[in-house]
Amino acid sequence: PHSGCGGPQELTGESGTFVSWNYPSSYDNGKSCTWSITVDPDKVIHLWFVEFALEENQLCTADFVTLRDTLGTIGKYCGYNKPKPLVTLSNHVMVYFDTNDRKTDQGFKAHYKAVTPDFASQIAGAGGFLQGDQGNLMTPGFPGQSYPNGALYQAAGLLLAICLSRRGISEGIIERVRLTFTTFDLVPDVCGDFVQIYDGHKAGSSLIGTFCGGSVPKPVESSGNTMVVRFKSDNSLTSKGFQATYTKSSLPPVAIPTTTTAPATTSIKTPPPLTTSGSGGPVIIEGRKGIIQSTGFPNSYPAYSNNSWKISVSKGFLVKLHITDLAITGETGQCKEDKLILSLRRL
Repeated sequence: PHSGCGGPQELTGESGTFVSWNYPSSYDNGKSCTWSITVDPDKVIHLWFVEFALEENQLCTADFVTLRDTLGTIGKYCGYNKPKPLVTLSNHVMVYFDTNDRKTDQGFKAHYKAVTPDFASQIAGAGGFLQGDQGNLMTPGFPGQSYPNGALYQAAGLLLAICLSRRGISEGIIERVRLTFTTFDLVPDVCGDFVQIYDGHKAGSSLIGTFCGGSVPKPVESSGNTMVVRFKSDNSLTSKGFQATYTKSSLPPVAIPTTTTAPATTSIKTPPPLTTSGSGGPVIIEGRKGIIQSTGFPNSYPAYSNNSWKISVSKGFLVKLHITDLAITGETGQCKEDKLILSLRRL
């Protein structure tokens, strides 16, 4: 088995096993381990843990395992609740294991195997890949039972890649997925349970929206013929869940002139959002949007780093900051070690 703690461990076989440092003995403090799992392009990855014992922490800020795919963070796991099996959307997944300088435990042992995409339907509550011009999707157990706790990604929740037929492409028709919720009842207020909808399943696909609570979201549409619906729940309260229908939404063919040529126009490309680590800052960020991240992200940040950003927008506008991933060493609410500080100033 591969420990992945002496540097990123590349796993490329059809199947394999990886374990925490020193397993089955206790892992060490201050470890940062990485596994990169890649299988054949036409396969996806079935990943499951057979043993799992990490330091208990309510927000998983002590010792924890993080799973990431092409869309972002799948889930963050700690304590003694073994993550349930999952099937990825693509042929690649990253696994990170980070420990602090306090308690240790036995660690974990996990297996993976390359499978065909339809394998997801064989795992209860894992969702799967839906194809066709229309259909239904719902949380596990709906409507007779509440959805389970600890549902993250395909582990015990719902992950559906909805793919429409491609017959209209040759005719110039743009086919989209339209998703309409008919029932929506998640645990209110806290938003520990939520639905994320992505505009596709490939790397760089944008997040259409995140929804929680008890209000039925408005219908949403993808820009192409694929949409991903991801449901996650925490380990506290649970509720009835949701039900939704998906249908095909088509735009008419693009007319191509045959006798005349339209005058040339100069297209103005919008530059991608600025991404900066803030190292050596403060880094001044101006403009309508941007991305900030710690040094080395998504890998662990280095010790003794000092990063800062100053975000400024035009007069009359406000700044909306959305933190999508947060994993900082230290006890919850203490912030005696590593910390992220936000300060507000009106100019």
